[in-house]
Order: sequence, then structure tokens, then C-alpha cells
Amino acid sequence: MDHHVQHRRGHLGRHRPTPWRRPHPAPRTHPGLTAGGRLRPAIGAVYPLARAADAHRALAARTTVGKSLLSV
Repeated sequence: MDHHVQHRRGHLGRHRPTPWRRPHPAPRTHPGLTAGGRLRPAIGAVYPLARAADAHRALAARTTVGKSLLSV
């Protein structure tokens, strides 16, 4: 049997697939921290809605730092 076929079928012991794991739930923020101003997100850029395409390009190019917002 071809080596690549064996690998895809999981027949090679040294190339065992990692077991599936349930992703961690999204962290929840305590409302008191955000309302009290103790937790502030890092806002990297604010784009007007008319420039949403520019914002999307920046995200796709991974040139953003912090959160990118669209203002309406």
C-alpha cells in the first residue's frame, strides 16, 4: 500500500491523528468590569461604514492591532 494512502487512512503508528477536543467556550466578561471602566478593549482602528471594504482588507492582511470597529 502506498505510504500516502496509509497515512490518510491512519495506518502509520507514528502519524496518529490527534483526538478531537471540544473547543473551549468563549470567555464571559463580568458586566461590572466593563461598566466600571476597569476592562477596556484595545481599539486599533475605527472605520466609517463606507470604508468597510478597507477594514476587511486590513483584517485579511493581518495588519491590524487591537480591535477594528465600524462606525455607523
